[in-house]
Amino acid sequence: MNEINKYIEIGLINKLRINSKNEYGYILKSEDENQEAYLIAEDGYNIGDIIDVFIFTSSKSKLHATVEVPNTLRDQFNIFEIKEITRDGVYVDWGIEKDLYVPNKHQNSKFRFGENRILKVVYDRDLQQLVGTEVFHKSLVKRSKDLKKMQSVNFMVLSKVPHGYKVIVENKYEAVILAEDMEDKIFRLGMKFNGIVRTIKEDGSILIKFKQRISKKRSNISEHIFKIIERSGGEVNCGLKSSPEDIKNIFNLSKKSFKTSALALMQDEEVELTDNLIKII
Repeated sequence: MNEINKYIEIGLINKLRINSKNEYGYILKSEDENQEAYLIAEDGYNIGDIIDVFIFTSSKSKLHATVEVPNTLRDQFNIFEIKEITRDGVYVDWGIEKDLYVPNKHQNSKFRFGENRILKVVYDRDLQQLVGTEVFHKSLVKRSKDLKKMQSVNFMVLSKVPHGYKVIVENKYEAVILAEDMEDKIFRLGMKFNGIVRTIKEDGSILIKFKQRISKKRSNISEHIFKIIERSGGEVNCGLKSSPEDIKNIFNLSKKSFKTSALALMQDEEVELTDNLIKII
């Protein structure tokens, strides 16, 4: 059964019903039918269809929908490339046609075209729209009673500190991974990893580390591939349908050798392997 959203939630994926159609597209409604969003689209849907859409606001604060999914939803963090600079702010790419706006008041320092910045997607009530913000440090939880030792978590690299790296855990917590726990991995701003909670210190601060992998006997080539993926942040844009030239440039292997060993790693549940990606699980 397709249960639609009771209320429309800006910045998130909503399941809404197509209520009517006009010359521009479709009008979508939630369960309570007091809110509506506009989906600009050609024919392809029927009245009564229930579809998944991402909700954002226009400059006039109207609710708009798109079937495109951005790479970052509301209250999530990511690293973004600056695409356009204006007098009042900048625009960054977040994977959909409508770029994400970062007003000047949400910037800690001057942005430059083409550079990458870590931002949090938030709803600005004054502007009545989704924006990216660098002013997020006070929103991070620095002391936690919710996380447990050895709990599996996702984390993103935020900044270098003298004893390791500061990271954002589960889009909510500020934590640290110590240099001794980095396992020779190369860390860059915005990189994302899977890990576990190493400990919660007496003051509530959080330490993260990588999961201890079950030791499995790998062939020399499989070990070679695995190490390169680890040094690249846990994933590489290279897979079963990549060209022999790309495989040679990245892994210094023939396509046949790469495919045989990569498939073995996948069968051992150590990596996820697709046509164009290999990623440590």
